[in-house]
Amino acid sequence: MRLGQALLLLSMRFLSLPALVAALVITGCGASTGPTGPLGPTGPGGADGATGVTGPTGAAGLDGSPGATGITGPVGAPGTPGLQGVAGQTGPQGAPGLVGVTGPTGAAGVSFTWKGAWVSGTSYAKNDVVSYSGSSWVVASVTPPPVTVPPSSPTWSIVAQAGAAGVTGPVGPPGSTGPTGSTGPTGLQGVQGGQGDLGPIGPIGPQGTQGAQGVVGVNGPQGVTGPTGPTGAAGGSLTWLGAWNATALYLKNDAVSYGATYVVFDPNTNTSVSVTDPSSSWVAVSPVAGVSPAAPAWALIAQAGAQGPQGLAGAVGAAGATGATGAQGEPGLQGDPGLRGLQGFPGAQGIQGVQGVQGV
Repeated sequence: MRLGQALLLLSMRFLSLPALVAALVITGCGASTGPTGPLGPTGPGGADGATGVTGPTGAAGLDGSPGATGITGPVGAPGTPGLQGVAGQTGPQGAPGLVGVTGPTGAAGVSFTWKGAWVSGTSYAKNDVVSYSGSSWVVASVTPPPVTVPPSSPTWSIVAQAGAAGVTGPVGPPGSTGPTGSTGPTGLQGVQGGQGDLGPIGPIGPQGTQGAQGVVGVNGPQGVTGPTGPTGAAGGSLTWLGAWNATALYLKNDAVSYGATYVVFDPNTNTSVSVTDPSSSWVAVSPVAGVSPAAPAWALIAQAGAQGPQGLAGAVGAAGATGATGAQGEPGLQGDPGLRGLQGFPGAQGIQGVQGVQGV
């Protein structure tokens, strides 16, 4: 049975359809197997079967022989330049060259003769040099004769132009003050000050001396007799002691002068002085010492009037002597450089140096 199955499988691969049917018929019979028939002709190829599972990778084959050399490719683009190499050391100095031929002697130069400041009427020769107004001039020609001022004659040529004046230095410090001039005359008397305010009525003063008999006036009409007034209190007497003294002991009814202190100008000494106004008068109300006149220890008898207006100014005094000269100011700035002098004649040519040996 297994043999039949194997033949069936082979016939399905290599036999044609009629042969395959015959094989199936033979296989299915239970008769014994006869002798093998002759090999039939090869049937046509069957359809391709399904792709089998990929087998394992085979061993690597031997290296083939090298192929022929290919064609040379095109030239590539230039590469980036390399870094600059380090400079080599300088070669040794060559030996001096041979001495050259001496050149021709140059023309003789012109010499100038310095004559100092220009003097009117002096006869100057060609190439004489003078100074005038800070500049230097040379006689370039003696036709016409150089007897005039250098700038006004064509025979003169400028050698060096005077520089411009420097900037004026700063003003020196002021000199010391001269002595004070004499005092001018005293100004006119100031206008009388206005009447001061009426002070309070003071106590009755002491009895004055008997005045001279006045001229008898004309008798007036008889007036009506008035009522008799009450008898007044007896008046007290005051003792005048002059200016108040801070150390004095004053008794009741002692009278003194005491006023404000103010400053006035003394033309005789050219100074200001302090003056105490004694025009206010005070009387002691009770015994007192060391207390300046003021209420309640003192009572005002007469108030000083207001000060008059300022007098007219005196004439201006004579001018004082001139002060000493101030110190020298700083030097002015450097002036601009003068014009360039004339070009000198070329000197003789020097001797040709020796030819140096060619370096290695």
